[in-house]
Amino acid sequence: MLEVLSRELEEAIRNEDVFVLAKWLFRIDLTPSQAEIVRIIAFAKRKRIAIAATTRYGKTLAAAIALGIFILLNPGSRNVIIAPLQSQAEILRKYMSELILSCPLLLQMAEIEVIGLEAYKKEASKRRQTFRNGSEYAIFSAEGEAFRLMGYGVNGLLIIDEAALISRDARIKINRMLGDNPEANVLVELANPWSKDNSFYDDWLSPNYF
Repeated sequence: MLEVLSRELEEAIRNEDVFVLAKWLFRIDLTPSQAEIVRIIAFAKRKRIAIAATTRYGKTLAAAIALGIFILLNPGSRNVIIAPLQSQAEILRKYMSELILSCPLLLQMAEIEVIGLEAYKKEASKRRQTFRNGSEYAIFSAEGEAFRLMGYGVNGLLIIDEAALISRDARIKINRMLGDNPEANVLVELANPWSKDNSFYDDWLSPNYF
């Protein structure tokens, strides 16, 4: 992977300079707080991460950018993003689609075999996308009893958006997605601090989480 990148990008990866990476790959200028989110996720600095921030902080976009970088750097990874509702999952789908279309490296790697801009947009907007380096991501909602989450395992990142709105029953099913070796995967929880009666708040207090 690194041998085909520019010297500037190679240096940014070595230095974990996410400001340069976000600008070079996605044409996005990060705020310092967004950069902190991107760095800790993209470079798997911790295995269990809980992030509490209010609406419009940019935490979901930062997590999506981190996933894009993670896919580039980790061939063969199997990644999942989960939102409480289908409408919230659509926001994540849109973010990932825009990131793929804005990044020549990801677009080249995406297994999209169509011609024309509109066709590319449609293919990049899928809830499950595979890449030629063996990586993939899938986007799910945890609506209802969340049985749709069963049977899909993670080998990389498991990102839960709006984690404070995830039911405890759904969270049990989500945890099973980490597989037989859960400590090998990175679990990221993003949330607005709505209430304390949820698994996210339990994890926020846990010494096992950063």
